[in-house]
Amino acid sequence: MGSFLGTDSTLSVCFRYHKIPRNPYKPNHFTGGSSSGSAAAVAAGLCPVAIGTDGGGSVRIPASFCGVVGLKGTFGRISCHGSLPLSYSTVSAGPICTSVADAAIVYSILAEPDPLYPYGLKQPKATLSGMCAPDLKDLKLGVDWTFFKACDAEVLSICEKAVEYLRSLGASVVEVFLPEMEEVRVAHAICILGEMRDFLQPDFNKHFQEMNLDTRANLALASQFTALDYITANRQRTRSMRFLQEIFTSVNCILTPGVACTAPRIFESDLLTGSNDLSFTVRSIRFMQLGNFTGIPGLVVPIGYSTAGLPISFQVMAKWWDEAVLLRIGLKLEQFRCQTKKPSIYYDVLA
Repeated sequence: MGSFLGTDSTLSVCFRYHKIPRNPYKPNHFTGGSSSGSAAAVAAGLCPVAIGTDGGGSVRIPASFCGVVGLKGTFGRISCHGSLPLSYSTVSAGPICTSVADAAIVYSILAEPDPLYPYGLKQPKATLSGMCAPDLKDLKLGVDWTFFKACDAEVLSICEKAVEYLRSLGASVVEVFLPEMEEVRVAHAICILGEMRDFLQPDFNKHFQEMNLDTRANLALASQFTALDYITANRQRTRSMRFLQEIFTSVNCILTPGVACTAPRIFESDLLTGSNDLSFTVRSIRFMQLGNFTGIPGLVVPIGYSTAGLPISFQVMAKWWDEAVLLRIGLKLEQFRCQTKKPSIYYDVLA
């Protein structure tokens, strides 16, 4: 299992003991977090499947940076029993795999109620119905173009082409508006950091000096959140879920880039102190937070590469419990990617 927040700063405790995972495509670049080792291992061929936990993109960001498939299930769909409950209201578990078909197989095995995990006990039965349909003629795909375009030019160019490819398969592309996304960003941060601060209270008190400076800063910031802040953030969650309920009456999915940029470079200082680039953190989780905050499922699929040879991914989000439509669209996105580049670090364990 990975840890829960898709930011490099929360990985610093892990980095202190296990060092920084390297990106198999370019070892001097980050893998993203926080299921970083999981995504790197799958991309490098060390294992066909890894399970990650995603509270702020921690399945989808490393999957995107490492050029593999990452599925964040609906909140409660896949049991998180046995993983550290750092943030009980934002985290969903999901598989990281080399293909959408593998992700579908793992999802179909894991997506069941678990008596030891109360949040998913009343889920509808998981299905892969319609996943292998020959086209997308019955689907309406929503895009908030202002939100969609807030990414690097290389990422935007290939993601726009992916949208047109899905349209060519018969899908209708419908312009939608995602309201109050700045409020979502702040409210998600309050919820996940506040819950992490609560869970880590003993460590914060007893092992404060052992934590890296950026981890101390984040947990100290979370210490300043009030009960009113947390209540207000959860009121925003209710509003955002209602907005999405309305949007999903007119579209089947919401499309975005996976991550707004490609994997950043690892500098020598990062190897000693870790990395705490707040502006990059905000950009990397931009397209992730809505899914974590409201509990809707999201799938990232690699669709190409930057001129530097780093992977670029595309994200599809759907209404609660509708992972099947994500996997259906994901299969088509794999056909859009005309070439697959093997990472520079790769182990053929079956050879």
